[in-house]
Amino acid sequence: MDTFSISDFRRLAERQAGELITINMNSHSGREESQQDLIRLRNLVDQAVDQLVENGMRASDARDFVLPIRNLGHEYEFWEGRSKGLAVFADQTSVEALRLPISLPEISVVHRRFHLKALLPMLSADEFYVLLLNQDHCRLLRGNEFRIEEVAVPNLPDQIDKALNLDNADLGEQVHSAGRIGKGKQNVVFHGQGGEKDSYKDDLRNTCEWFKPRFRRFCKTARLRYY
Repeated sequence: MDTFSISDFRRLAERQAGELITINMNSHSGREESQQDLIRLRNLVDQAVDQLVENGMRASDARDFVLPIRNLGHEYEFWEGRSKGLAVFADQTSVEALRLPISLPEISVVHRRFHLKALLPMLSADEFYVLLLNQDHCRLLRGNEFRIEEVAVPNLPDQIDKALNLDNADLGEQVHSAGRIGKGKQNVVFHGQGGEKDSYKDDLRNTCEWFKPRFRRFCKTARLRYY
């Protein structure tokens, strides 16, 4: 399965040429349906050839035009990664094929622009953000039901040590939560260097505390809900 983002949509939407081919079809992840999917793709490619010829292209040139699409049938790894839908976009110099997790109406269109309407559901799913923190990595991920990708955040430290240093934390001290002082709040106690296991947990907790206000500000700026 492949990803499809708003930047991919814009890139394809900006393409204009005399002849652009869009092919959409449903596909199946099971190996037993692979031959059926391949036959349906070939039929849609034949329709594209007919349209190119109707638009004035020589038959031999039209067949050369669609050859990269036909060659998809020989790419074993590509067909092994199929999902519910297959979208193909081609011009006279390149072809881009996307295996998508949504069903697509079966079409073969030759036009000066790519036909992208059927892919809009890939962009309209509710998004969520996940902040990943461990001893070696600090990453922000954005995803929806179809995809997940890393988000570049300015000044985001990539390691716990960097996060702690940015907050001028004393690495010779650790923190742990003591008794609660109110609903939803904890008292914080500092103590000397402890065991390796405790140090790891405390570093993670200290890093989370450093990130909380910064992540809240990021969510507010991006108009996202913070839970």
